[in-house]
Amino acid sequence: MKIAYILNTYPQPSHSFIRREVQALERHGVEIERIAMRPADVPLVDPGDVGEQGRTDYVLAKGGARLVTGLVRRMWRSPRRFRSALAKAWAMGGRSQVGRLRHLIYLAEAAYVADRVEGEGIDHLHAHFGTNSTTVALLAAMLADVSGGLGYSFTTHGPEEFDAPQVLSLGAKVDTADFAVAISSFGRSQLSRWAAFGSWARLKVVHCGIEPSRFSEPQPLPEGPLRLAAIGRFVEQKGQMVLIHALAKLVETHPDLHLSLIGDGEMRQDLEAAIARYDLSRHVTLTGWLSEADVRAELAKAHALVMPSFAEGLPMVVME
Repeated sequence: MKIAYILNTYPQPSHSFIRREVQALERHGVEIERIAMRPADVPLVDPGDVGEQGRTDYVLAKGGARLVTGLVRRMWRSPRRFRSALAKAWAMGGRSQVGRLRHLIYLAEAAYVADRVEGEGIDHLHAHFGTNSTTVALLAAMLADVSGGLGYSFTTHGPEEFDAPQVLSLGAKVDTADFAVAISSFGRSQLSRWAAFGSWARLKVVHCGIEPSRFSEPQPLPEGPLRLAAIGRFVEQKGQMVLIHALAKLVETHPDLHLSLIGDGEMRQDLEAAIARYDLSRHVTLTGWLSEADVRAELAKAHALVMPSFAEGLPMVVME
């Protein structure tokens, strides 16, 4: 079987679970094509991510002219399929926060994916996250002219999809997919809210996998002053700002306390400002993104892992 994984931004430091899933399928003999809309906008430090980047086909890098040409060519070759996909994109765009113009771009991206499907004998499309990547997979399945039709599926992670199910047309995506994956029973329950009753049998729970052999020799607790570590993207849902506020109080009784914030993201400047405001520069280190080996080294130096997240699907940090 040949599967194309349809992804938005890949690889990313925080999405190592996708890399592990893809590579595990390959070890089982499944042929995988990686198709992403764009590369990561942060430096990749883990060798596994760097290797995946070299194996990924980036759609937007083809340029607007090529994507538009491909879309027009598909309109002439398969007008009925094109009209159906255009109507679907138009309807979904009307419900979304990003609008119809963005969905026309998704349609052009889907035309490129459909070309690859037809040219390379791809049997199935699978997307991660029920956002634009699944939209592209859905539209590509409608556009591709293959014998027996082209199926697609997708994995939802949350909380983004569950925050805005209607504007993402989440129910319609479940109803038209061959199957839809949630990474927890809670996730499946959320999909059940928006899917048709007849689609419930197509909702599957597939937990994100970890590789226990990578953590087979836990390090003993270190000696010395209390050290804490937190891992995650610097975004509102992860709640790192709570730790900064708590640290401002804790250093009064634990003057040697130290916190390593492992990760990066859009809230970095806010965190840096709060650290300066509370005079915590001696107590907090922002490490940036680290390789898996360096993350394990940071954990080995810490007495405890702290996770202040406000919203999670299935926390990989806790599992690992």
